[in-house]
Amino acid sequence: MKSHDIEEYISQFSNLSVQENKGGRFKISHTNLKKRAGSLWFRAYSEKFRLYPTGEVISLLNLQSELGAPDGQDMERDYWFLENLKDVKTIIQAFAEVKT
Repeated sequence: MKSHDIEEYISQFSNLSVQENKGGRFKISHTNLKKRAGSLWFRAYSEKFRLYPTGEVISLLNLQSELGAPDGQDMERDYWFLENLKDVKTIIQAFAEVKT
């Protein structure tokens, strides 16, 4: 899996921006949400993606309902592993469609 696949997809949404942080982690921000409202993070691995929302994004996307129990926690944040790029894109699209 490649992070540029996600970056390219995000570029299709005018209300989303992406920023690479240390460790190959990418932060997806929604322009209509306040910074303190949270964001969606992802990291690409060779065979999967790890997604972890922060702040209000957790409830806005309702990931536990969509994806089931989290696969683990990192820095006290729940995360999910997704093996299918299509599933990752579906979540990103849902994030872009969040109404504020």
